[in-house]
Amino acid sequence: MIKNKVARFLKVDKELPQKIEKLKSIDCHINDHELADILSRGDMIVQPLEDTLIEATNNNFESVAAKRDTQWFQILHALCLLGHLKSEKSLEVVLRFLAQDEKYLKDWVYDLLDEDLWEFIFQLGQNRLDELEYFLLHPGNNSNTKLAVITALVQIGLHFPDKKLRVNTILVRVLQEVNEDPDFIGLTVAELMDYQEPMLKPIILKALDENNVLPEIISAEEVNHLYRLNKKRKIRPATIYDRYAFYRQLPYFSRKQQTASQQQVIDVGKVEESA
Repeated sequence: MIKNKVARFLKVDKELPQKIEKLKSIDCHINDHELADILSRGDMIVQPLEDTLIEATNNNFESVAAKRDTQWFQILHALCLLGHLKSEKSLEVVLRFLAQDEKYLKDWVYDLLDEDLWEFIFQLGQNRLDELEYFLLHPGNNSNTKLAVITALVQIGLHFPDKKLRVNTILVRVLQEVNEDPDFIGLTVAELMDYQEPMLKPIILKALDENNVLPEIISAEEVNHLYRLNKKRKIRPATIYDRYAFYRQLPYFSRKQQTASQQQVIDVGKVEESA
């Protein structure tokens, strides 16, 4: 029995490098069985995934925008898998990666900056609020990544009442930050409308006024109206299987879907030409 267990462990250990290496070339058209197989390794895959982010942080990869290849998928896999595993110690590596220049980040994570990035931070940062605070208050970090952290904090506060006081303290510090970008303050306030925390309202209104936030982003009147409605919005991150099922449908995330979409465009063109 012991020999069999050892043999299985050695087999897993031997296969792991090949499976991790495959993530560097495969897009999001990875099936659920392959995902489950990789995730079954648990903590064993954490370091290789972190190494991928560290390598990207050290600018060791060529620019994706220049190459127009699919290298960026390995970053996506690393973020998704680390988030699913709730590898909290990996938050430091993730935040170091996200602290890079915005143009460089857009090469790597594209639309994730505006959409899904908060989910990975939510999964990894629930018990590491000090690190999230430091990231938000550190000069030079770009607004998109900071907004993802704000969204994660809002959802942490909504999901975990015992963390709400600490979350509120961080949000107050952000709103009271001197010389902060007015657009970032405005977008932060817009995110906080999902939170509807009463003690933040006067601080929010003061921040809008003192930072001359454009009313096109959000106005004091809108804040007062939304607080009267008092509709909090609690969101749970997608499961990793739902996430990949969604990504597979998008040409941007799946070469197979991209090819199908291109073929569809060609077919439509043929129909229009013959009409």
